[in-house]
Amino acid sequence: MKKIKAERPVIRLNLTTADFFLFTATFIVNAALWWYIIDIYTSLNSEIPTHYSLEGGIDSTGAKSTIFILPAVSLVTNLLLYIISFFPHTFNYPVKITEQNAAHQYRLGVNLVRWLGFILSVFFAFVTYMTVQTAAGKATGPGKWAVAVFVGLTTIMLVAYFVMAERKK
Repeated sequence: MKKIKAERPVIRLNLTTADFFLFTATFIVNAALWWYIIDIYTSLNSEIPTHYSLEGGIDSTGAKSTIFILPAVSLVTNLLLYIISFFPHTFNYPVKITEQNAAHQYRLGVNLVRWLGFILSVFFAFVTYMTVQTAAGKATGPGKWAVAVFVGLTTIMLVAYFVMAERKK
């Protein structure tokens, strides 16, 4: 496998308006999430929900400091996704990469990574917000539709990626 990746052309992709938009939107979601939890942290109960069932109900509770876990995971994940997006020649692709299709396939791969980061950020922000609302007694959890919407969006994104990748082998 490493030999195949070593033979791939290394192309530097220029940042597009869409790239800038996704980066900015993802940054805003993460910054707003951190601002929100820092702002409300002192008003949280000492124990908050830490896990939800697929139906959206509370499975377990823990210390209020656990409210920082999802924002931290979101931040680290997005930082890593941002860094790897500059090395699309190292990604795994469903088609063989050639000189002719490299730029197109790399752009698709980078877009997939950036959209995934954005969707993850929004999902983690939503779950964190609902955790705070649940801890305050204003909600009963994120609801059973939260995971279904997240999985649905991710699936649609992946299907669209594979269709576009196959169209221009």
